[in-house]
Amino acid sequence: MIRFVEIHKRFGRREILADVGLEIVPGEFTLITGANGSGKTTLLRILAGLDRPDRAGVMLVGQMRSWRESRKALRRRTVYLHQRPYLFSGSVRDNLRYALSVNGVRGREARRRLDAAIDSFFLDTLLARDARSLSGGEQQRLALARACLTEPEVLLLDEPTANMDAASRAQFMSMLVHSGNRNQAVVLVSHDIAGLDLRCDHHFDLHDAKLREILPEQRDRHAYGGLKVVK
Repeated sequence: MIRFVEIHKRFGRREILADVGLEIVPGEFTLITGANGSGKTTLLRILAGLDRPDRAGVMLVGQMRSWRESRKALRRRTVYLHQRPYLFSGSVRDNLRYALSVNGVRGREARRRLDAAIDSFFLDTLLARDARSLSGGEQQRLALARACLTEPEVLLLDEPTANMDAASRAQFMSMLVHSGNRNQAVVLVSHDIAGLDLRCDHHFDLHDAKLREILPEQRDRHAYGGLKVVK
């Protein structure tokens, strides 16, 4: 488990995050909703060790430290996937292989992971395509496959379906739910999940710099862009 406490962040006079706390538990799916500009991306990048908070504590392996002291560990344990993922020049296969090579995965284990990713994310017909020529939904699917190849402890997804049509959004979420390993934690943030049937363990809403949990009995009534979230 990774526990974040007392996350504070301001941009000038504007308070983005005020005393925010969050626990990330292995195998659990956490959904964070909120309006555009509410601070969801800032929060996610702090969790990833990418953006510096004004103040925050992080508990890792039972020891509480400052965010600054924990930053390297957070970047080792997490993968952050932006809504417009960066893809390298070259083919889809090249992008997948690169993720394995930079993480030192080679030989039989590399082939096993590569084959599993191709099957799980239905990439077999795209392998020879130039990665940058793919549609928005295909690029996001490739980026998710590439992220999963590294087998991170925590997968942080920033508006992953923002540029997809309804069918692509549903397919992406199905892949996400069924392709991850059972011990991997997933945190997904979105301002619009209308029409998606999300099965999450925890649902939080970020509003006025505060993170408020939406309890299971409240989820069907939570009016947020046609939100449908089930336990």
